[in-house]
Amino acid sequence: MDFRDVSNIVICRDVFRENGTAYIVMDYVDGHSLGALLARRESSGAPFDQREMLAVVLPLLAALKRVHAAGVPHRDIKPSNILIRRTGAREADRPVLIDFGAAKQAVADRTRSFAPYTEGLVAPEQVGDGRLGPWTDIYVVGALMWRIGAGANQRSGSALIQPVKVEVRMMAIMRGEPDPMVPTQNAGAGKFSTSILKAIDRF
Repeated sequence: MDFRDVSNIVICRDVFRENGTAYIVMDYVDGHSLGALLARRESSGAPFDQREMLAVVLPLLAALKRVHAAGVPHRDIKPSNILIRRTGAREADRPVLIDFGAAKQAVADRTRSFAPYTEGLVAPEQVGDGRLGPWTDIYVVGALMWRIGAGANQRSGSALIQPVKVEVRMMAIMRGEPDPMVPTQNAGAGKFSTSILKAIDRF
């Protein structure tokens, strides 16, 4: 599989064994993590707007379309695994998805108990017995958009709206209770278009 023409994912150049372990050699990406960027912007009272969110999400979805077509899921999409190239670099300010975690995926294939995931950025099937696939990554992209939406009205020094554990959401739905997750239409009200907010909530 050759993804060298996909500019929004990090490219693996080599794999080798040494010192009783395995190493993966990947391209160096001169950038900072989306997680750090979001935290810095929100703490200063200048959270991401709709244009900035789509500038991250749309290229990532295009990249995922390519890798999913080749049968390669990511399984650990989160702000710290998305680098934004520094201004002045080639293709500055464009997102790059890193850490496909081949080793972690191999472990996850053997047991769900060691499957990697980040609270608030996990699909229901990742903590249950559901089948994993491209839809898992797409769900988590929706969760990432929710995370950006939750910070949309963030004021300097205020507490960020936190996601609800997926297990808690699943139990509520099974009991016929309302979803305890704060809808993006509430969290991001006034900052994003209604159609975008509704689309995020449908994830």
